[in-house]
Amino acid sequence: MSRPALLMILAFLAIGSLAIDAAAERLRAFARNKPLEVSLDLEHFEPDAIAGPKTILGGSTQEGIIITVIEEQERTGMTAAEVRDKYAGPAGATDGSERMQVGDLAVVIRPWSDESSMISVNAYAVKGDVSFDVHLSADRSKQDKEKLLGILKSFRAEETPESKDMTALWVQVRGQPKPEALESSLKAFTAKYPGNSWASCMLAEQYFQAKRIDDAKQAYLQTLRNNRLQPLANPIMLWKCRDGLGMCCGMTREYAASKTQLEAGYDLAKEMDDQGLQAASAYNLACWYAETGDSQRCLQFLSEAIRLVPGNKESARSDSSFNKLQDNPEFQALVAK
Repeated sequence: MSRPALLMILAFLAIGSLAIDAAAERLRAFARNKPLEVSLDLEHFEPDAIAGPKTILGGSTQEGIIITVIEEQERTGMTAAEVRDKYAGPAGATDGSERMQVGDLAVVIRPWSDESSMISVNAYAVKGDVSFDVHLSADRSKQDKEKLLGILKSFRAEETPESKDMTALWVQVRGQPKPEALESSLKAFTAKYPGNSWASCMLAEQYFQAKRIDDAKQAYLQTLRNNRLQPLANPIMLWKCRDGLGMCCGMTREYAASKTQLEAGYDLAKEMDDQGLQAASAYNLACWYAETGDSQRCLQFLSEAIRLVPGNKESARSDSSFNKLQDNPEFQALVAK
């Protein structure tokens, strides 16, 4: 199995990652360019894999509450009410919206028609020169306005040292220190912030590159556990985790688990519309099917991998995963020079 070479700087985009305290189900979302975090209480949260460029939190709950938190740069000194007027229109507008203050948040509840089944609430908070637009919506046959306002009451925006520590760690990662030194720094960071999915994924990648497959597998698994509570904002990092764990499980002959993770990575790559990652996932699925005896599915995925990245043809010729296909005419034609 193989992987494309990815720039480490893509990995650092995960600094906009989200976090949640598992015991209290306290979600936290790190601002992208400031040492700030926003947090609120929300149960059974499932993150979106891909978010917009200004979205620092996005997803939904099992109960059907949809949440998005968008970060915006503002002029210093703006109040939450002024930010609300900027994005939701000035007070006194005749759109029928309801306005109120909930803690530090300036809230606007959008009107809905009899035909609409959704409750929609926007709340605006300011910290320094950054504003946060917290949008909650839900089916009003299942949730009511008071439930959404109760969630907003738990909202906080405050400074955090974790973002600064992530930046400092990234400076070290970018400096490409010796593997032993980098591993030591990553282990120290994950000990200090055990729920940080970016760092646990980086540690897993370090183990994988060192061919420490059991250690890598455990670190990837930890990343997925963290991702439930501290979702990765950068989908490339989530792809790395799925793909890496899939390969680790394949190498230890845990084929069912391997297939699950490789397929999840393949679906995510297609959702991102990233041909390089899709080719890598298709290649690794081709290896999986070759090693489990399904030559037809193997050739389908291998053909896709070569179509997207022609260099995979040369890799396949010498890959031991395809040893049983060396006499297969379709395989020979596919990888011919």
